[in-house]
Amino acid sequence: MQQPYSKGLPLSELLSFQASQLIPSLPDSQLIYELASSNSSRDSVRSDPAKKKKKSCKMEGCGEVADKRSPYCTQHRGQRKCEHSEGCNKFAQSKTRFCIKHGGGRRCTIPGCFKGARDKHFCGAHGGGKRCSVEACQKLSVGGDDVCTAHGGGKRCQADGCGKCAQSSSNFCVRHGGGRKCRIDGCSKVARGKSGVCMSHATTMKE
Repeated sequence: MQQPYSKGLPLSELLSFQASQLIPSLPDSQLIYELASSNSSRDSVRSDPAKKKKKSCKMEGCGEVADKRSPYCTQHRGQRKCEHSEGCNKFAQSKTRFCIKHGGGRRCTIPGCFKGARDKHFCGAHGGGKRCSVEACQKLSVGGDDVCTAHGGGKRCQADGCGKCAQSSSNFCVRHGGGRKCRIDGCSKVARGKSGVCMSHATTMKE
């Protein structure tokens, strides 16, 4: 490339000379056309939707394409019912297909514990979740209250003059007819634990 003698040469003329050596000597209209075509082809490649990587639904085991503005596909976005075979009416948790009762959502990270996590790592028994605000009480606070059931938290029995805690999804305590009933026909006692039967029938079944 021919180098101009720069002594005493104005800077604008020097830059113009260097540019003329780098860019082929083409008519202005042709040069503008080629530059525009190059930019257009480059932009078309960038904006080509077929070449963009499509995000997959984040639901476990689902390979469908996620909807716009959502990490899930059409089937799994929004509120979803638990998919347990027993026909559960509770909502599925997080990226899983089941409610907390049927194994969905975050699990406790303590080895051997499969309970639902109350926070990011632990279940209520292992220190997870919000604690009662009463001094020296380590029980879990209930619902939106800052205290546990023993200190007045949670839903109360609706019977006149009763201040006990209402059981399960009912509005009454055990004494006033609340709670889940024993699944044995003709038994009106309250079921205990996950067995679905009262203490009397649980003992009979063990025998």
